Amino acid sequence: MPRECLRDLNRWLKAVRVKGAIIGGVATALLGTARATHDVDLLIVIEDDEWGDVVEPAKRFGFEFRAPDGMEFARQSRVLLMQHRSSRVEVDVILGQLDFERDVIARSKKIKVEGILVPVATPEDLIILKAVPRRPNDFADIYGLLEQHPKLDLQRVRKISGDFAALLECPEIVEDLERVLSQFLRKRKK
Repeated sequence: MPRECLRDLNRWLKAVRVKGAIIGGVATALLGTARATHDVDLLIVIEDDEWGDVVEPAKRFGFEFRAPDGMEFARQSRVLLMQHRSSRVEVDVILGQLDFERDVIARSKKIKVEGILVPVATPEDLIILKAVPRRPNDFADIYGLLEQHPKLDLQRVRKISGDFAALLECPEIVEDLERVLSQFLRKRKK
């Protein structure tokens, strides 16, 4: 991860007085098992009428939309698709709104990456964020996080994942998570 992108992300967030947390593949690689990823996922929570106040200063810190209709795309998806000009790193700014997303940011920990302190979601919160979409690479990421952090608060992980499963009417979220947890716990007992 280019140092300048992380530095400029921190400077941008500080300038607009917004807290955030790195999630996704970069966070998983920092806390779990190294894996290839080509973008940075940043979670922030701001009011809908503040989007312009946050996006406009981004240009001063080297961030621009990856497509000309960036704000329209954000209105539909709640994701700002940005790119750091000098490093060419793509940055997906997720515009959260859930209490859980606020908690992810509040619980995040600062980790030093290439000499820069960046806020990264906790392993528990990353597992929850990976359990909901249920993609194959997410299960591998969950397993890697479990291997690197064997003393996690699995009660929190199960509770919140279960809440999402109920809300989304998708019991497979819990079933798949339990399958990965069982594999990990069996291996750990050996």
